[in-house]
Amino acid sequence: MSAITKIFVLDLNDVTKSDPSLFEEVVNLVHEKKEELGVKKQYWGVPVEDAGKLYWTLEYTSPTPPPLPTQIFTALSTHTTTHKSVTLSFPPQKPGSPSLQTPLTEIAIFSIPESTDRQIFTEHVEKLIEAGLGFPGCENGSWIWTEEDGRQAVLVAGWTGMEAYLGFVQTAEFGAIAGILIPMTSERSMAHLALKSKE
Repeated sequence: MSAITKIFVLDLNDVTKSDPSLFEEVVNLVHEKKEELGVKKQYWGVPVEDAGKLYWTLEYTSPTPPPLPTQIFTALSTHTTTHKSVTLSFPPQKPGSPSLQTPLTEIAIFSIPESTDRQIFTEHVEKLIEAGLGFPGCENGSWIWTEEDGRQAVLVAGWTGMEAYLGFVQTAEFGAIAGILIPMTSERSMAHLALKSKE
């Protein structure tokens, strides 16, 4: 079993929204306890699309790390109004971490209803990633179903910059695949981030 990755999607309160660097208090707390928590590396950033959110990713060394202590969640609550998280177990042959280390990271979270065939959805997400990897400026791409919900998927892709991503979404190939994928989802969110990191 692969070591897990946990992605938190945070709604920032007004104070931290005005100065996202304040969130580094939480990053530093986790860093101080990284050995006991089994945290290998942290990534965080505010998406281009929404200055009120912050994505915080923890890469663990183990498939079964201990839960974050109350102290961390208390610190988290001083910067956020709400938060949710997803747990991922990327296979070694398709790791998510290379996408987190590029100039621009894309994180897309999809939920599919019972009426959507998982296999057909899988085929089209694979086609989307293959198309992206064939486009100049896409450095990495992978996706996985979340550990919490077999009908929720997360895609991560690494780009050289926003220009490359926008160039890709204007292609006929992207339009054709997205035109099939989007109606298959019941909920979706997308973020593009220039992530900071600490290990």
